[in-house]
Amino acid sequence: MRNNWVPAGHESYLARSTALLLSALGVVVNLLVSEPIVAAPPALPQEYRTLAGLLAMPLKTSPDEFEGPGNLTETLSSGHTTILSLKDIKSSDRQIEYITRQTEASLAECLQRAERLNALPKPPGTAELMTNSFIDGFMGNPGGGYARGLEAEQMQTAIKNELYPLFAAMEKLDATHQMLVPVAKKYAANLTYPANRITVDLDESWGSVGPFDWLYVHNQGPAIHDATVVVKLTGADRATRTNVHFAPNWDANTWLYGRYEAGLQALGKSVGQTTVHSVKKVEVTVYSPSFSTAVSYTYEGNARDNDIAKYCQALTFSGRYQPYVERRYLPDTRRGVEFTLDGLEGIPRCQVKVTFWKGLLQKTETWEFDYWKRGDKKMFRPKDPLESDPTMATIEISFPGTSYQHRYSYFVAP
Repeated sequence: MRNNWVPAGHESYLARSTALLLSALGVVVNLLVSEPIVAAPPALPQEYRTLAGLLAMPLKTSPDEFEGPGNLTETLSSGHTTILSLKDIKSSDRQIEYITRQTEASLAECLQRAERLNALPKPPGTAELMTNSFIDGFMGNPGGGYARGLEAEQMQTAIKNELYPLFAAMEKLDATHQMLVPVAKKYAANLTYPANRITVDLDESWGSVGPFDWLYVHNQGPAIHDATVVVKLTGADRATRTNVHFAPNWDANTWLYGRYEAGLQALGKSVGQTTVHSVKKVEVTVYSPSFSTAVSYTYEGNARDNDIAKYCQALTFSGRYQPYVERRYLPDTRRGVEFTLDGLEGIPRCQVKVTFWKGLLQKTETWEFDYWKRGDKKMFRPKDPLESDPTMATIEISFPGTSYQHRYSYFVAP
């Protein structure tokens, strides 16, 4: 019988080889089933922090921190200071370098045009060239204050020739500030979606409440550093607007506020607009080296209703009954109720339903108004005249885009 045997020392070699093979196989299996190893993003360059601090729209810890319009001298001085800061930025990142030079050129164009405009003769009755600072946020609204005070027929050709390129330079600045997004994304951590880490809210301007839309974003924690916050607004007409903010330090349990403007119409252009009409959706993306995420907020239904209800808390009315008056030579005065608005400076386009009551009998009619300002007295008389004096008149006011209704009851004195 033949013996199967292994030379001394050879068995341990086979065992070791088998163990190594199994170990290698285990590594391959682990690579196949484990999460891929993701490289950390490159370090955020200091020059991006400087550029974003100059170019991005601000986020502040209180609405009160936002400044009002400055005078022309302050605006021009701030603009030249910003250009000097931009000249100091030199980056090996080609995107950062390109954005910096584009911003520098567009801002220089804005300042040059503004100074030329200021030197031109003004049409009669025109105040200072500009009252709005365009070094607010992403360079704001140059020319806006001036354009607001001018009628098209009054404008001189020389003024128009400066305003058109000024507005074009402003549009370039706006486009340049949005170019920060791909750069921020390149240096950001991968997107994650922890529940309730970032909260979003919006208060839209309404009637006399404004004139700004306000964004609110809350960081539950921990703190986020070097956060580029991208906000996309979508309106009821599907129009969109993207604003880019930069927050060097966003502490835990802290709200940050952004201010958005409706802008103005000048020379057939919308100038300085940073929001959309009738906001329906707000999408916020946060990019930072340590944490990135995206959240969405729907601003309709209860969200909008609650805001309008809050605005209307101060809204009041007073009533006065108009009895029937028979006149011999003039038309008779029909019965009706006059309501006077108070509490707010005014309310926007609305539908007003007035119901006249006498016991269980009622007569209802609806009116529509584009605007109802404080102190305005509006008389409500049904087309089909009231046959007798009512005991009460109720008013229900509704507004487009919301199911909220404001109600007021007036009791007619006997």
